[in-house]
Amino acid sequence: MQNLADVISTYVRETRRLEKLPSSTETTFYPDLKTLLNAVLKSERLPFDVITGTSEGGSRRRDMPDFVLGDSSLFVGVYGEVKRADTTLADLAVSTEQNDQIGRYLSQTGVVLLCNVRGVGLLTCDPAYQREPGKAVPPKKRVLEKTVDLWSAVSGPPAKPNVDPEVLEGLLSIITRAVTDLARIASPADLAKILARQARDAKAGIPDDLKPVKPLLDDYRQALGLAFDIDDEKGARFFRSSLVQSIFYALFAAWILWDKEAGAEVAFEVEHAHQYLPIPFLDALLHDIRHPTRMKHLGLEVHLARAIKTFNRIDRPLFRSRMSFPTIDGETTIAAITYFYEPFLEAFDPQLREDLGV
Repeated sequence: MQNLADVISTYVRETRRLEKLPSSTETTFYPDLKTLLNAVLKSERLPFDVITGTSEGGSRRRDMPDFVLGDSSLFVGVYGEVKRADTTLADLAVSTEQNDQIGRYLSQTGVVLLCNVRGVGLLTCDPAYQREPGKAVPPKKRVLEKTVDLWSAVSGPPAKPNVDPEVLEGLLSIITRAVTDLARIASPADLAKILARQARDAKAGIPDDLKPVKPLLDDYRQALGLAFDIDDEKGARFFRSSLVQSIFYALFAAWILWDKEAGAEVAFEVEHAHQYLPIPFLDALLHDIRHPTRMKHLGLEVHLARAIKTFNRIDRPLFRSRMSFPTIDGETTIAAITYFYEPFLEAFDPQLREDLGV
């Protein structure tokens, strides 16, 4: 957190200085914004790079976003728009300038990061609004979910600046929500990091008292030969981690097989997991934890729903084209299930990955 606080204080100092220069334009602030956002992505172990001065649409050059969270192939997970400090984030959220540019960005991804140099905001759509390809989201259907004023967060002398921890947490929550809950996904590596972040949140919500779910211990013992002493701190941690990663990995395994057969307009549902899961233990485990009593005790219902929504944000054709896993007996799909586990575990629980020797 301290390193990120240093990045924020440097950002505020430099952007305040640049704002006073008569020669400054919006593009003048791109390098400092890029450094700030990349630091947040790295600190939270999130996917994507911050790319400035790019264009969406390839040779058509229809849109010129100020920045995107995406990759070098011009895939856009999240659009970003920058204005000068005299523009409020609220005004920017309802802007229809440049042929309703923000509305068009929002229609494509459902999320836009707004920046007026002094602060950052998260713009989404009204949950009841159905986005349509090629149709800009009207201002009345846009929701400015959260904003942070970075300039007001830094105080004290330049040599030892203080950064308001609430503003720091606010910035983290804006970027994290944009990436883990809203961004488009096209890369297996990006999906692994996003699911891993969601899995960590699910693990953090599991209660200390594991006695009500002791029957799940028998499932692990019978199917995998794994035994957990949940009365021991290390054993309890290992069980929580194993349980959550098994659930999320089960959903991925089912989705990758479902995707092979499903039509383009069909949405993935948790019920599909039972139909397509090729591993009996994972199918049984997913069934057991969905029992209302266990679901309530573990607090996993919201996390399962979150993961299902994530699979439905994937650009499926592009994702399939980027599956560069080694084939197994000439089969790419099964190889994806096998080889996806290591990057997912590395992002989810690096210590467990080391303990298991994966």
